[in-house]
Amino acid sequence: SARASILRTTLAGSLLETLAYNLRREAAGVHVFEVGNVYFRAGEQPVEQLTLGLAGCGPIGPRGWNRPPDERDFFDLKGTCEAVMAHLRLVPFDFAAGSCPWLEPELSLDLVYKGEKAGSLGALKKELALKEGLPDPLWAAEIDLTALLAKTPPPFQTAPVGRFPSVVRDVSFLADRTLPYQEIRKAVEKAGLAALESFDLADRYEGEGVPPDKVSLSLRLVFRRRALGLDLLRL
Repeated sequence: SARASILRTTLAGSLLETLAYNLRREAAGVHVFEVGNVYFRAGEQPVEQLTLGLAGCGPIGPRGWNRPPDERDFFDLKGTCEAVMAHLRLVPFDFAAGSCPWLEPELSLDLVYKGEKAGSLGALKKELALKEGLPDPLWAAEIDLTALLAKTPPPFQTAPVGRFPSVVRDVSFLADRTLPYQEIRKAVEKAGLAALESFDLADRYEGEGVPPDKVSLSLRLVFRRRALGLDLLRL
């Protein structure tokens, strides 16, 4: 086939073709993945890399009579990549500023595991979407499975079911708009809060009452005593 006369360096091309094929046939929302090899050179050495590709746009799930369906967005794509890493049991991992040539620089991130880039995710560049007749934004990711499957995941750890109920506290604060959430997460993890079981971002607000260079964040922290003898928690 003349169309397949050269080795591909990314899965983006075939994913975009699949998206365009389905959207031209009036599919309301298309969300696809592919696992396959890509090829490139590292110096003079040829490399064959097993890769997971993700791409999608449009609504997620069926339309209900009482509410419109959710639209795929950046945070949905990021959550999908986080789920992949969790299933591979390769945690913790980080996200860093993006460097993928076919993604928008201001709307992309690199997936980083143990200091090494393991993938990219974000919004497809507008010129590429327009060339294929695809809507904008279109969200896509590639993850290096060759590198990740060669890693040894940490051993399983078990813990007894907690005997005591949890205590939930929300903490709200202002942060610089340019501060990545990963830096906030690392700061909380390093704080060594006693009896902290888990935490997550509960709310994000920008607008009236918040300086233009700031954003209001709310963290939801879950505390649980695992044994007797701990000091009472005070916040």
